[in-house]
Amino acid sequence: MRPQAPRRSSKQRSGQAAAAYPTPTPNRPFFFEFALDTATLAHAKGIRNVFVTNGYMTLEALQQISPVLDAANVDLKAFTPKYYKDFCGAKLEHVQGTLRHMKTLGVFVEVTTLIVPGLNDDPDELKALAAFMVNDLGSDTPGISAAFTPPTG
Repeated sequence: MRPQAPRRSSKQRSGQAAAAYPTPTPNRPFFFEFALDTATLAHAKGIRNVFVTNGYMTLEALQQISPVLDAANVDLKAFTPKYYKDFCGAKLEHVQGTLRHMKTLGVFVEVTTLIVPGLNDDPDELKALAAFMVNDLGSDTPGISAAFTPPTG
């Protein structure tokens, strides 16, 4: 797919001109260069760009795309280094840095956390997450908490 294709289809599908770029998964790889090219073309046509992301990107990549990135929904999986290490193979500090940098660059940030009983639902952890959002990202940063519901039968 060429960068021009999503730009056209985004504008055709909606009176609201926006293009979203989802977080990569093993079944859905993400190519930063493609997103940058597409976002640049979309931005030139007045289409807003939104990342739906796990927040695990380099600061250099964020700096490069920030002029055409309007918003990001960042999935903050939990608020302990152990959770990130054990379940994500990542570092909480890196995601925190990405969130802070997005705000510094003027990207509108929304934080989503899926609350999983027994894994990231400790009241002290949730208080620390809320304090981080207010103190580091600002009280104007929207936060969404969603309850994990295991599949039935």
